[in-house]
Amino acid sequence: MYILDSSNYRVVRWLSGEPLGFTVAAGHGYGSTLDKIGTSNAIYLDDQSNIYISDYSNHRVTKWFNGNHASGVLIAGNNVAGSTPYQLNSPWGIYVDANYTLYIADYGNHRIQKWISVALFLNCHINTIYRIINHYRCHRNVDHKFRSGRPPALSPAQVKKLDKTIQRNRPATAAELLSITQFNTTERTIQRYRLSLGYRPRKSVIKVKINKMNEHNRFEFASLHHRTDIKKYIFEDECYIGLRNTNQIVWCKRGESTPRKEISSVRAHINLIGFIWWNGYVFRRFDHWLNGDTYCAAVNEALSEDIEALNGFVYVSDGVKWHRSAQFKRWCEQHDIELCNWPGYSADFNAIELVWNIIKQQIKNKNPKSQRELENAADEVCGNLSLNVVQSCIKKTQRVYSHVVSSY
Repeated sequence: MYILDSSNYRVVRWLSGEPLGFTVAAGHGYGSTLDKIGTSNAIYLDDQSNIYISDYSNHRVTKWFNGNHASGVLIAGNNVAGSTPYQLNSPWGIYVDANYTLYIADYGNHRIQKWISVALFLNCHINTIYRIINHYRCHRNVDHKFRSGRPPALSPAQVKKLDKTIQRNRPATAAELLSITQFNTTERTIQRYRLSLGYRPRKSVIKVKINKMNEHNRFEFASLHHRTDIKKYIFEDECYIGLRNTNQIVWCKRGESTPRKEISSVRAHINLIGFIWWNGYVFRRFDHWLNGDTYCAAVNEALSEDIEALNGFVYVSDGVKWHRSAQFKRWCEQHDIELCNWPGYSADFNAIELVWNIIKQQIKNKNPKSQRELENAADEVCGNLSLNVVQSCIKKTQRVYSHVVSSY
């Protein structure tokens, strides 16, 4: 029996009658490299006991050969969500027929994708097939070698066509652009012209689409608060920081191996609860689960020294259930604190989100490698946070309110 152990990001094989199973694919944690998988919803076992994994969160399908769970082979998709013929968007079910042709339920694009079997059969990346096809289109012979010297330059009309093609296919690789345009040139030339047109790689921004009701709720909230005394507001939120998320950007020369950061555990993490207002802030680490009672206790403990000065303040927090529990509402009434109504999908309305971004970056800069180092780094960063930074984040948030009102 083969089991897709989604929460542990692995495939486990269980022999009949045996008390223990063993990993046959992945099992190295969550990730987008070929030795890892992300959130996955389906697997397929072919007649050679090779395993195909539909990697939902990485928008790809990987093949893991029988006997090798160290790394898989990318056979469909390119790790980026998209709707071109070469991309997938949140794939779900998969099927491989007797000819090794792969069929994918491309959930995010509402379609079934048929992936050419030659790439599967030859155990090569799909871009290799595109390069061979492009080479044949240019030279009518796959054995033909390019002549020495510069490849043909693109004409102004071709450059214009390339620009339009890129705009319609933002995630496309140079090989895919060459396949779409069918220019008689090379991938490197396409890359060079793409740079000369001003295109630079960026991570796509993921934003939840909100409906008109949510937009109206955001407008009403911003209308109430964009001209009030922002110095009488408390902004609160909780934050999770994992040791696995403290990796840094490093600069390497061509050919150098990427430095590795060894950490004590991928599960090492801290939970923080934070409160900021114009003249102060409080941050605490906590280990317990939050509910109506434990949240009230955490807030009461954190704000006990400042509670009298905070009477009459407006309390801004998101809409999770313990922030709106009956216990916490009674606590707010007891201390003359107004708990404001929160519109959904509005993280930009809470000033402490900006502070969390600063804290996370400063913790990364300290390069912690163990649970204790992570805790010490968090305590040091939170303890040394400048009040000017807090005030700057609060002022920026009120400008967000004003922008929402003016643009509605």
